[in-house]
Amino acid sequence: QDLACSGTALNIGTSNIVLDCNGHSITGDGAVNNYGINIQQKDNVIIKNCKIKNFYFGIRENLGNSNQLLSNKIENTLNGIITTNSQNSLIENNNITNNSNIGIALGVNSNNHGISENNISKNYLGISLSNANYNIISNNLIHSNTIRGIESSVSIGNNFTGNIIFNESFGIILALSNNSLIANNNISNSNIGIKLTSSNSNIVIINNIFGNGVGINVDPSFNNEIYNNNFVTNIQQAFDDGINSWFNQNLGGNYWSDFKCNDANSDGKCDASYPIPGGNNLDSMPFVKVNSWLLDSDTDGAN
Repeated sequence: QDLACSGTALNIGTSNIVLDCNGHSITGDGAVNNYGINIQQKDNVIIKNCKIKNFYFGIRENLGNSNQLLSNKIENTLNGIITTNSQNSLIENNNITNNSNIGIALGVNSNNHGISENNISKNYLGISLSNANYNIISNNLIHSNTIRGIESSVSIGNNFTGNIIFNESFGIILALSNNSLIANNNISNSNIGIKLTSSNSNIVIINNIFGNGVGINVDPSFNNEIYNNNFVTNIQQAFDDGINSWFNQNLGGNYWSDFKCNDANSDGKCDASYPIPGGNNLDSMPFVKVNSWLLDSDTDGAN
């Protein structure tokens, strides 16, 4: 049955259990520091099919391992899901909307989590990682959050792949975050599609970045690799005042919709370099057509 309460609704008391709400709701009174469901120092817990609203935290995990949060609906909380000091959990297929702060927050020492196939929209911030490492953020639908779709700060080794992100102030922002992968995302209709600030040695590949105010802003960051992306009809395609690589010698550069170029030898790449505003960076191997790297499987430059 549905549950309405003041204070924390459910404290998980043991490891290795399944809580299946079967679509029933857990409703709080919105008081500070109360949890819809609290997982404290428990492992291998599955929480699924719950409707949670009007709490300070919808679901909180601390000092947990290998827990699963599946197919829940969380709305009208301050923070939808927060995990700290926890490892190897799965957050999948949740609908997290209309929360006044963060949809999903991975806090300090939240490592090796999988966050996939969630709908995260109309929160203040979609997904936040802070001092959280080696997580996989994949195949989520993220849109219409107030300030950022995905934010990573002071974190390393995270993968952001296959997400659809639109109508954000920043689609994906990395701040003081290194050695991460941003790949196969569709990012559109945002003020800035991707921003790297004081973030080094990241790889940005095979993204579709289109219809944004700025496609990608790199300021100031170093030793990042940015190639095989489609930059299409962004008001400003790119900005970079650091020292980064905008092409791969074997795999080529990026496609730029505002760059009309010659291809005298018909190798699929422009004869001229594309200058990146902000400094002295060049894409020295820009492609003539969208997704041309997909046609060049032998990496010899000829389509």
